[in-house]
Amino acid sequence: MRIIFVPSFPFSFMPPGGGVIQVLKTKQYLEMLGARVDFWNPESNYAISRKADIFHIFSSDWPLGQLATMLKRLGYPYVVSTIFYQPSWIKALAHTILSRVPLTQTAWRRILLKQADLFLPNSQVEARQIRRIFGIDYNKFLIVPNAVDADFIGKAPEDFRKEYLPELPLTEPFILSVGLIEKRKNTLVLVKAASKLRIPLVLIGRPNPLEKEYINHVFYEIEKSRERSFIKHITYIEHGPMLANAFAAAHVHALVSFNETPGIVNLEAGLNGANLVVSALPTILEYLGERHAWIVDPNNIESIANGLYKAASAPRNAKNSAKHILENFTWEKVANKTLEGYKKILT
Repeated sequence: MRIIFVPSFPFSFMPPGGGVIQVLKTKQYLEMLGARVDFWNPESNYAISRKADIFHIFSSDWPLGQLATMLKRLGYPYVVSTIFYQPSWIKALAHTILSRVPLTQTAWRRILLKQADLFLPNSQVEARQIRRIFGIDYNKFLIVPNAVDADFIGKAPEDFRKEYLPELPLTEPFILSVGLIEKRKNTLVLVKAASKLRIPLVLIGRPNPLEKEYINHVFYEIEKSRERSFIKHITYIEHGPMLANAFAAAHVHALVSFNETPGIVNLEAGLNGANLVVSALPTILEYLGERHAWIVDPNNIESIANGLYKAASAPRNAKNSAKHILENFTWEKVANKTLEGYKKILT
């Protein structure tokens, strides 16, 4: 079976994040199952060569609507990993109305979705949202969750501490947060909450260049907090052994975003035994819930501070998130589920 992956180009791999990892890991594990996977190549003449069995689009963004229409004209089936953030009810209503107005961005998104042979959303919540807004048939969905490498385990957490946190005592617990520094990730409120508790906080992630004013507020707060609390920002650590060491070294991992589906870093941190503090978002609740994480209100600094305090006061892996994640959310399971979807279309 030959599959052509279509990421949300042209900027799919800039900056690197959970969506990029999802694409690359799905490709890697599908190939381990014997499938041939290539990325979309504009120089390839798919109309003539016919060397593809199925196309897999990793986005529900409107620019891909024209590509989807072309694929259908050429007789190719395609599936969509929707990566669709749940909008507010006002935005959802606007989506529903505008999707029926020709040539709008939302209309192109509707075209992309309506022509798809199968949808592979990350959660039941995401599937329900898409069905409600775009009127997609229930039978066209197969849930394929986000995941982790089962062996993405930090084997030398002390190496991370020695290289990046030499000023922090080796035994002192700290809160880690991996992700872009931006408004959606709620970084500013996280910094304020950790500073209030005087618990060390380590941020790993690039600032979003499109949110300069917000970023300035974040770093002003970090500087202001240094007098009473340890806060360190690390711009980038490659997705590999050292990042796994960071997760293994952290006592708590916090991702208190306004939107997540559900955050691969949450799963990687939990796999490494960090206590998880996460927002009360439907998808995150579906994956983790109160059984495996401390749930907070991202709009309430007191709620966030309370969650951080409880997670920092409990032993590592206090809610047994590592076992839960290993049993339910690995890339091997994702690849098998994805392949099941391809076969469903092609048979």
